[in-house]
Amino acid sequence: QLGQPAPVLDLTDTTGKTVSLYNIIALFTVVVFWDPNCGHFKEEVPRLDSLYKAKWKNYGVAVYSVNIYENEIPAWKKFIHEKNLVGWTHAYETKEAKATVEKAGRPNYRQLYDIYKTPTIYLLDKDKCIIAKQLSLEQFDDLIETKRKSKNGSNKCHRFSQVFSVLILGNKNAANIFHRLYYSYHLIIPLVVYLNSL
Repeated sequence: QLGQPAPVLDLTDTTGKTVSLYNIIALFTVVVFWDPNCGHFKEEVPRLDSLYKAKWKNYGVAVYSVNIYENEIPAWKKFIHEKNLVGWTHAYETKEAKATVEKAGRPNYRQLYDIYKTPTIYLLDKDKCIIAKQLSLEQFDDLIETKRKSKNGSNKCHRFSQVFSVLILGNKNAANIFHRLYYSYHLIIPLVVYLNSL
């Protein structure tokens, strides 16, 4: 569900090591579930990788890529190599891990992530909460841009409120008041203009 923490993914990478989604430290994480033989994904992946290499990587975006078919490991590795998908975290669920989940009666990640077609794509924030799912690549890109600008604006305003309250008012306790006001520029800006006119 949107706004909720993403289900845990502790899968196996191309070298046989366990890679956990929650161990990835990134401002945003794009989680991609795909099938090596999916024609649609083969068309989409060059565009996704171009966005990642041209913009997202520099923005602190990580890609956690999941092969949903454990029987297609050779084809999966070949595709990664041929398309030069470097910088991504590539993972899959081993047959043993899948059997363990089934034996325990737990829902598998396909159910938890509602995977009924490929590719299925999610966007997570830095805390791994779900921001969006099943958008077009252009829509994901626009959303990342919007979230980045919003975050940068909040940080700048937050720093402004701290400097203003401490240096202009000379009272550190006033910071508590202005930290609440920084969300509303229309309250701060007139106050600055008024004080400058004194």
